[in-house]
Amino acid sequence: MLLKPEVAAGPATARLRGHSFSKPFGKAGVLEMGLTLTEQETIILWDEEGPDATVYTASPKVKARLLKMGLTPVREQDESSWFKVPRKAIRLKTGKEAVYIAGGQY
Repeated sequence: MLLKPEVAAGPATARLRGHSFSKPFGKAGVLEMGLTLTEQETIILWDEEGPDATVYTASPKVKARLLKMGLTPVREQDESSWFKVPRKAIRLKTGKEAVYIAGGQY
């Protein structure tokens, strides 16, 4: 059974069973799959011993923001990137309150 992609929001985007295709037909006419919005996750990891935190992201938006800040990925694989940041840079802000959740302050 052949699956026909639906064209959505213009000719450069197609959707097929929840997957987005930024380039509907790539090399040799094969559909190139991107990550779903659910798969575009970002995870921040740190432990109490080391001075750095690791930011893993499969989100193009988050990656672009980190690159704009001048950070360089320490590892890249497919759509995923890993960044090292100082633990003291991890801050959670809700309204007017901000907490440096990984310890330390700038």
